[in-house]
Amino acid sequence: MANRESSRSPKAEAYDETSGSSVVAKDDGNDAARPQPRLQLALQWPPPSDHDEAVWSALLDLAPPPPSFAGPPAATKASRARSKLSPPKEIHGQCLAAQCSTAITYRGFCKAHGGTRRCSVAYCPKNPQGGRYCIAHGGGKRCKADDCVRPVQSRGLCKAHGGGTRCKADECDKSAQSGGYCRAHGGIRICAVAGCPNGVQRHGKCAKHDGGRLCSAADCTRTDRGGGLCDLHRRRSVCSVVGCKKLLAATTVQTDVPERYCIAHKKALAAATDDASTKASA
Repeated sequence: MANRESSRSPKAEAYDETSGSSVVAKDDGNDAARPQPRLQLALQWPPPSDHDEAVWSALLDLAPPPPSFAGPPAATKASRARSKLSPPKEIHGQCLAAQCSTAITYRGFCKAHGGTRRCSVAYCPKNPQGGRYCIAHGGGKRCKADDCVRPVQSRGLCKAHGGGTRCKADECDKSAQSGGYCRAHGGIRICAVAGCPNGVQRHGKCAKHDGGRLCSAADCTRTDRGGGLCDLHRRRSVCSVVGCKKLLAATTVQTDVPERYCIAHKKALAAATDDASTKASA
């Protein structure tokens, strides 16, 4: 047995620089030299030394840390306090007073609870003006100036177009504030806080120092500009008609007009659509 193993000639192994592999030549000379892949040679190598492991650990330490996917910040106590609670659910044709099921033909309160009418838009606390809706939702008269949808102050015009009381200063046509004068001529009270040039909004202070009416959006400290929202958060809820800054109509008004208009423009578009369909059918 030992003689048989000793009779075998060892395989000649050489490295081929062209192919980048090791060439193993058999002892019989009949078979051609076969190249071995690099992967097979790598598997035959001895395990790395302690020095190689130290190098790899150093390279891993230099690698940047993986990105962290932190969740949204937790709501603070102040933000939770500013968030509005959901109003009680309204039932159409029923008194708005709690625990009252009296049927009425308008939106508001029954006679037992004062008989006060409210704007026909759901959850609106304002009173109607010249119809079923408040001024913010299209009620009342509108300025007679072209393409103006602001409410009338006097003489059929809004303040911007000459309606309302004018400044008493000579040759001044601006709208009067307190004392019969405009802001430029002293018709404004200054904030009670020392060094603040802003006008008074309420309680003898400006909106910044009073902190009464703030935006209802979470973590927002801007002043409420209507509808419980500031100018920044009202952008997505404003009528899409150019120049109109009114909030979108509530979804309770069932029309075929898309929900991107205020109540005034929505009713106008619905009326125009009905007229066009009537003329087409005729």
